[in-house]
Amino acid sequence: KAVILIHMLNRNRHDWNPFATKLNQNNFSTLSIDLRGHGESQGDLKQFTEQDFNNIVLDVKAAKEFLVSEGYSEIHIVGGSIGANIAINYAVNDSSIKKVVLLSPSENYRGITIENLNDYKGELLIATGSQDIKSYIGSAQLNETFTGEKEFLVYNTNTHGTNLLLAYNELNNKILEFLKK
Repeated sequence: KAVILIHMLNRNRHDWNPFATKLNQNNFSTLSIDLRGHGESQGDLKQFTEQDFNNIVLDVKAAKEFLVSEGYSEIHIVGGSIGANIAINYAVNDSSIKKVVLLSPSENYRGITIENLNDYKGELLIATGSQDIKSYIGSAQLNETFTGEKEFLVYNTNTHGTNLLLAYNELNNKILEFLKK
């Protein structure tokens, strides 16, 4: 079992270190990548067009292909903020992804919109803060739109994306339970 971890805008793969450790302790391998234009990857994020942002989904495809080449057959995705939108957009087009966790998704991050949501046939866990207005509205809409198996968690906070994992230990445990079942 492996989990691909997709970070937030202007962040990097190291944001996932505490959660990746928790996943590793629970028998999940993890692959946290620097998306193009972030961290140690190539590209100048400041020069990105809307199309460049939408092409980030190819980074997830490469991560998944790497994990398959390493022998992993059960692969899940967890994304924060813009990484959440990227995660579900990848999973919509890859039927082998059975579980996706979205931390603070939105209707539109830098032109990355979530379309064809119900083409995704796996399970979905969405978590957001009720005071993180843009994300809360987008998360609630995704929860309402998605007809498959799902769980929707709302915390009374404006904390966003991967920071929810730092603020709410029970969210870490909920995600672990979700991925294990």
